[in-house]
Amino acid sequence: HGSDLLFMSRFMKTSLRDGLDEARYREKIAELPACGDATKVVARGAWLCCSSKFPPNQCWWLDTVHALRPVYTVIRDGKSCSSFASEIVPGDIVFLSAGQKAATDGRILVHSPEAVVEVTHITNRPADIRVCATEQTAATAIESRNLVLLRSHVLSGALFYMAVRGCSSGLAQGDVGNEESSFAVCTEVPPGVSLSLCRATFKRLCTKAVTACKSFSVMSRIASTNVVVLLLSSELVKTPGQLEAVSQLVKVCKLQRRRLVFVSCGLSSEESQEVVERCGVGASVVRLADEPGAQATSGDRGSFVDSIIDPTISQQVSDADQLRVKDVADNLSPENPCVLHILQAQLLFLLRSLRAATDNVVLFGICGFHFPRCFVALRGECRSSGQHGMGGSAEDDAGSARTAVVPDGSATKHSRVAPCPDPDADAKVRTATNTTACSTEKGTPMRTAAQSPARPSVDWAAIAKPHVLLSLGSIGLVSDEADVIIGKPDLSCLAAAFSVLQQWPVKARSKQP
Repeated sequence: HGSDLLFMSRFMKTSLRDGLDEARYREKIAELPACGDATKVVARGAWLCCSSKFPPNQCWWLDTVHALRPVYTVIRDGKSCSSFASEIVPGDIVFLSAGQKAATDGRILVHSPEAVVEVTHITNRPADIRVCATEQTAATAIESRNLVLLRSHVLSGALFYMAVRGCSSGLAQGDVGNEESSFAVCTEVPPGVSLSLCRATFKRLCTKAVTACKSFSVMSRIASTNVVVLLLSSELVKTPGQLEAVSQLVKVCKLQRRRLVFVSCGLSSEESQEVVERCGVGASVVRLADEPGAQATSGDRGSFVDSIIDPTISQQVSDADQLRVKDVADNLSPENPCVLHILQAQLLFLLRSLRAATDNVVLFGICGFHFPRCFVALRGECRSSGQHGMGGSAEDDAGSARTAVVPDGSATKHSRVAPCPDPDADAKVRTATNTTACSTEKGTPMRTAAQSPARPSVDWAAIAKPHVLLSLGSIGLVSDEADVIIGKPDLSCLAAAFSVLQQWPVKARSKQP
């Protein structure tokens, strides 16, 4: 973390501009311990697998797991190529964008101004979110913000980094083994169905819809879903065949009496109208905001980080907006799907309103990584784990230290945050003294905010989290949290999954999380 980049590039035998050349890459990949070949070895003996093991090591399941592996953009020999984590070697130049997990430990080469990385699950500190830097910011490598740690999450922005290790070991975690070919499935059978039905349905979802559920009970909740909220990005709409897939999904939802809402993530007026035309008669565009998903992107990067983890996001929804959002929620119908332009705070309130209705079972589908503040709030990011990780101070033990958001090039600074509220309470007073960075340039004095007044904190994870969280081809941070994962960003796969689950017994359907 403190070495000169030119020295590192020579040591790694790579180029900061062009990455490794092909010959050097082949040498390094041959020397690297295998961490992604488990599925290939098992596949040869799939016919020997025990019938009691599920999912079995058979081709249909191995193909599904392969589709769920994250793919990274890597610069090699001056060209951009795609690689799995097991194919990344020390010296590779790797690109990460919001929503992705770091494939290896690496040194940050360049990053966007709003690039933010989360390492909470590595350090066990509450809300451990770091603003990226290109210079050393701490004495220890694990604390320095010019490094990305293996399996850390990019919450915002994008960056290029030079890999310094392989995917099987990390500076903070030690040897972690292979995560690519593993996918845990809870095979506890829900009430009202048989084990054979659960296994057969699970297999059909994999083979017909490239869909993997993390438990059998999730299939029961998906079958019970009557409200579907999907984030629809401009990138997805522009993908060939996806407008036809919109028509297919709308048709299935109308047939099964599911209410469907597409939430615009950067859709233009023309794209929104085109989606509505594919939805058919009765569909409409509802605008609650002119700039969907708007968020702070100013030069005050400390404030930007605070806005991501701020539990008072609900205060941004005025009384008038709450009435408008509630009106949208109350007037949804299977015959009238809509394309909704909405802010992040308004989306949280919409999910809360839908969840509050006792007869609703809500599925929230995420494609790509949009609305980061909404996602973090639903995940309960602001609740403390009561632990501290490597390099933690005494303040960490009380759950009061948050990792540095001060991009001043010096040692890591900490914000003092009061212990998080009881997760069973919807509105408790939380007092915080925030120390915020006010400059993006090294050496500029830091501005300290005055103590903020007491303000209510809402546990969105408890009151607004949908019954089913679905990842639509978003492999990384979203798929880690999701209940069900579709291996590719394709709306026709979701339509196929609904069709498969149409045969699920009505009495066995459940909305219990």
